[in-house]
Amino acid sequence: MDTETRRLFRALFRKQLREQGAFLVRSASTGRHRTRAGRLAFGALYGGIVLLVMGSFFSLAWPLGELLLPAGQEALYFLTMELLALAVGVFAGAFSSYGSLFQARDNDLLLAMPIPPWMIFAVRMSGLYAMCLFYLLLLWVPAEVVYGLYAASPLGGLLSAVPMALVLAGAATLLAALLGWVVALCTARAAHKTLVTVVATLGLAVVYALVYQRGMAQLEQVLGQAALGENNTALTGAGRFLGGAACGEPLLLLVLAVGIVLLCAALGRALSGPYLTLMTTRRGAVKRTRARLARRSSLRRTLLRRELLHLGSSASYLLNCAMGSLALLLLSGAMGYKADALRALAARLPARELGAVLLTFTVVLVAGMNLLTVPSVSLEGEQLWQLQSLPVTPWQVLRAKLDLHLLVTLPPALLCLACGLVLLRVPWTSALLAGLLVALDVVFTAAAGLMLGVTMPRFHWTSEMAVIKQNPSVLLALLVNWAAGFVLGVGVLVLAQFVSAEAAWMAALGILALADGAALRWLKTKGAERLQRL
Repeated sequence: MDTETRRLFRALFRKQLREQGAFLVRSASTGRHRTRAGRLAFGALYGGIVLLVMGSFFSLAWPLGELLLPAGQEALYFLTMELLALAVGVFAGAFSSYGSLFQARDNDLLLAMPIPPWMIFAVRMSGLYAMCLFYLLLLWVPAEVVYGLYAASPLGGLLSAVPMALVLAGAATLLAALLGWVVALCTARAAHKTLVTVVATLGLAVVYALVYQRGMAQLEQVLGQAALGENNTALTGAGRFLGGAACGEPLLLLVLAVGIVLLCAALGRALSGPYLTLMTTRRGAVKRTRARLARRSSLRRTLLRRELLHLGSSASYLLNCAMGSLALLLLSGAMGYKADALRALAARLPARELGAVLLTFTVVLVAGMNLLTVPSVSLEGEQLWQLQSLPVTPWQVLRAKLDLHLLVTLPPALLCLACGLVLLRVPWTSALLAGLLVALDVVFTAAAGLMLGVTMPRFHWTSEMAVIKQNPSVLLALLVNWAAGFVLGVGVLVLAQFVSAEAAWMAALGILALADGAALRWLKTKGAERLQRL
């Protein structure tokens, strides 16, 4: 590599690091640079969160080190910490590897310059490595501190701490890049890129949960053997190799580092051909279309279709604001699978009606995780003028956003409730009242979220995540939804001690109906006026 190539690579790498750390100096919600006081305050907040996360990992490593290290089980301790740190690094990098490696926003700009694709890939991988290393150190540093406190002779393990962290970060980067490559291959020719991205993300989460559960089960078995003083036969082969490398055996550490470097080189070699194609593939290529007559539809259905298309085109919006619907479907299946256990649990309750009440408000709390209306106004961004210029009233626009929430949330909520009520053999009168309460609560959460969205909009964002996850109104709406469900549930249980269960249900329904009417009235009048003035 000559001098000019090295200089170009350093410049691109500095650019990559500045992009990854831009959130510290630039607000994602406004796109403006923070003031000095704002940078200090945000840096202090971010540093506090980092220390809190490291403290939680320290509380995890402390009892493990107190059990294993005095007994001479250093290799087992490090193997456990390595697997956990690797899981943290892979999980942190996997969800961003596809976008950062293959679909970065400045790919076209870099390709227009005299920069070879291999250098772009190397810079992207370096940025991914830096991110994986950062998240991995959140666990690895507390693990080494615990090792220094409890190990009999910690010098070898402490000397190998930095090299081992660098090697583990390389392994996490390699796995995250492979997962991003799989997603890129799946979405390269997919007609519905957002759907494929959502399915791949959820599939990754499921696989991660299964692997984590299996690993924890095996770890508990090994730790049980260690606590009883039995000979540990689990550390053979790869386990002995990884644990010994972290304990300070230089030969094992060298072999591991060389192996990771060779695997990364092999990945770069394998991607040298298709990388340019994958990073320039865009959804929306030439498709075969069939001409057909347009069907007339009502204005309400047309506006709802617009909201559905927006939801379907944004994986971030779908994953972060509609996960309650998926949780309700999973809960329905889980209740059917564990029907006998559910009936046995309900039979142990002091009152028969208590099972239906707990089930109803469990559905209410899970449905409250859907927050589709809260960021819907802010997601219009600087294109809000298009809605304001259409021949529609502001209330019709707000009603379409309410319809989207109801369409996505209400059917799975009622399905989940119906499955539980059938399994518990609840009388039809109580089942009808429970269904009405869930429906009214879904209307309330939709209206309350839209009230917050209209009252506290944020239009000058640079990324959708700024109004989907970094928006205070989203957290406030979630707390309001859960607080309302909790208060109603406790109120019904307390009131049922003095009056009949049906009367308690009717009282809760009356309160919810009044709250829904007031919220919808505000949206139709003051909320519509606010939307018109935005």
